Amino acid sequence: MYATITDNLTIELPEDYIQTLRLNKGDKVRCLLEGDTIKMVPDVSPDEKVMFRCFGQFTIEYKETYLHLRIKKSREILALLLMERGRPLGKQRIAEMLWADSESPRALDCFYKAVRGIAEAAEFYGVPLPIRSNSGAVWLDMRRVDSDVISFDEFCKKGDIASYREAASLYTAPFLSKELYDWTSEWQAYYDVRYLSIIQRLIEYYQEKDPHLAHYYRKVQYRV
Repeated sequence: MYATITDNLTIELPEDYIQTLRLNKGDKVRCLLEGDTIKMVPDVSPDEKVMFRCFGQFTIEYKETYLHLRIKKSREILALLLMERGRPLGKQRIAEMLWADSESPRALDCFYKAVRGIAEAAEFYGVPLPIRSNSGAVWLDMRRVDSDVISFDEFCKKGDIASYREAASLYTAPFLSKELYDWTSEWQAYYDVRYLSIIQRLIEYYQEKDPHLAHYYRKVQYRV
């Protein structure tokens, strides 16, 4: 890839590179000079990210503004895309999953109606949902997304007591416990097991070091 650097230090990128980085007009990019190579990475500050909360009631917020979605399937589409973690998901597949009782053309029509509902609500509330799509698939740009489930997973992977405490604080209720989706039961079981596992580690760790804290974790394990 070759980029043109003008006198005012503007870097003009080829269209194929812009598509590879999944950049949009106005996006910020950090340039890192490594030897004779310039490395470019998207630059997204934490306050520009859209927050998806999945433990308990499913909510989406941006800078203290909540996104209210009138269509239940619109919420389900966003929850499904979040759990794909940025992997493109076929539009036809989503339609068949969420409208399994409908014929294929009808299911796809329902999918597009739900997506229009997402776009209209995002525009009305001023929430910049990072949804990307092409002719056959749709996905979330995870560089612009924050989520309690993502943070929970990251803390669990670190494997130290401080991280376990952070993870435990995020688990306020079972995964999407206020939403009745056909595909969520496995995810609920997965996060229930992970939560109980770290709670048990915390109880064992604080059993002698801090009995009061150990007692607290015995109580909160019943959130499952």
